[in-house]
Amino acid sequence: MLAFLVLPLHIQQVMSPVALKENPLSIKLSGPKQFKTWFIRLKQHLIRHSTEWSEYASTGNISSVIEEYKMSKQASNTAIQLLSSALIDLIKLSTEGEANNLVYNISDTNELQSGKNLLDTIINTYQMSNVRYNSDIWTPLLDNANKPLEDKIKYANDLASKIFEPNEFDKEFMNNCSPAILLKYKENINSKKNDFIGYFLLALCPDSQKHCLSFMGNLTKMNHVEQLVIISY
Repeated sequence: MLAFLVLPLHIQQVMSPVALKENPLSIKLSGPKQFKTWFIRLKQHLIRHSTEWSEYASTGNISSVIEEYKMSKQASNTAIQLLSSALIDLIKLSTEGEANNLVYNISDTNELQSGKNLLDTIINTYQMSNVRYNSDIWTPLLDNANKPLEDKIKYANDLASKIFEPNEFDKEFMNNCSPAILLKYKENINSKKNDFIGYFLLALCPDSQKHCLSFMGNLTKMNHVEQLVIISY
């Protein structure tokens, strides 16, 4: 019985000034570019302050806690409402610009059913892997095909940076591996990124392909392809 009485107080910790201080994640989400870092910090913040809060954000429920403490329906509903309200406040505090407008537009149109619902909407709107973001990456391709060489090189580098941007799993791996493994990992990513830029530039500059391939056709790496393309352009 004592554990049941303590639990609501533990859950209420997510409403504390520390959990919901100004800019609690040290980053504010405004669009898809910040989403990965923002989402990682959000999950870290939730679990740091309450495992129940983290469970609610993931599932919309706190089933493990309800079962462990034999919570009544009324008590579990109260706990879920607390966690939901705290998640909404946290999201409002850690968004700005377009993302913040989205949050308040959902609130104003009465579409905001819960904190979990709001978080899911943000994930579906801003996660880097969504169709809209990937489409936006490739949309300028045809336009850049007819632009000056400097624009093509910039586009190839920008595109490579977006494609090879580390996701949350890459970042977790890099944070936990040894310095030697981290160095090899970064070298491998940079090598693949450079190869991508090289092949992509050749595709954007068909008139330069013959000249470049005469120098590099038998090589396994696209070394200095930008310089060759510039020379032969």
